[in-house]
Amino acid sequence: KSMPNARLVVVGRDPGPDVMSLARAGSNVEVAGNVEDVAPYYRAAHMLAVPLQSGGGTRLKILEAFAAGVPVVSTPVGCEGIEAIPGSHLAVAEIQDFSAAVAKLLEQPHKARVLAVRARTLAREKYDWSVVGRSAVEALGPTPNDVVIGVTASGRTPYVLGALEAAHHAGALTAAVISAVGAAPRTQFLIAVPVGAEVIA
Repeated sequence: KSMPNARLVVVGRDPGPDVMSLARAGSNVEVAGNVEDVAPYYRAAHMLAVPLQSGGGTRLKILEAFAAGVPVVSTPVGCEGIEAIPGSHLAVAEIQDFSAAVAKLLEQPHKARVLAVRARTLAREKYDWSVVGRSAVEALGPTPNDVVIGVTASGRTPYVLGALEAAHHAGALTAAVISAVGAAPRTQFLIAVPVGAEVIA
């Protein structure tokens, strides 16, 4: 209400009726739902809001926003597991203060830009697949067997190909990508191909 010209776009798989009801006439809310590619939404966004109050796993959407140079406002739960410093890489607020934190950062575009630049550097230095791949190979040590290169809750092709690329840079003879158990029905338990092989998705 403090920013009547702001527009909220909700992107995510299978939005429920309560979410769909937000997109009523005159609400400035758009529910995009399932999308093939989130990149256009990041390019158009001034901010990613993550009002998460429960859940586990790696917050891939935050890392995607970091890599895309989009400022992030998250709850403490929403950014768990990410080596990001509140106030340096992103804004963090409890759910009762969340909307105020979003409005405050929208009103401070210079601060938002500073956070985004720092976050993009963090994503490149800590979470790029080539970095993750090297860390995985170093942790496993020399092995004649397949090298497990990436663990991801997503079976989406960019993550799979990114992990394979990381394996190649790490010098692995064979790359394997394992996705998290319990993400049915789209769990991919194992993908193993020789590095350099053509991958068609």
